[in-house]
Amino acid sequence: MRRVAIIGNGAAGKTTLAHALSERLHVPHHEVDAVQSLACVERRLDAADTVVWIDLPLRTHVARALRRRNGPPLRVTLRSIARAHRRYRPTYADALERYEQKLVRLRTPRETRLFLKDARAERR
Repeated sequence: MRRVAIIGNGAAGKTTLAHALSERLHVPHHEVDAVQSLACVERRLDAADTVVWIDLPLRTHVARALRRRNGPPLRVTLRSIARAHRRYRPTYADALERYEQKLVRLRTPRETRLFLKDARAERR
């Protein structure tokens, strides 16, 4: 794992995971948290050797957003998270089929912790 693209809904832990992977794998971390066009996202996914989709339950996203202290107003954040979960999540599965060979789908915080543990072991 040298070039990882991480995608997921708001408050999924994308930035936290990226920082942890960067540290464990000794690779640079490039923040790309802004809204991007589909073409830009596809270029990132094509260039990655590993695509990580953090696909957590909506309740987990909401709980994490409630704990945040920075960013946009909470009401806006929660509305955005719910909309993305309802509208875009179903299309992610279809769109990510073409990356099946390099896709890691994390569905729980526990799976994310285990993924990080495996990444640390891979580095040794």
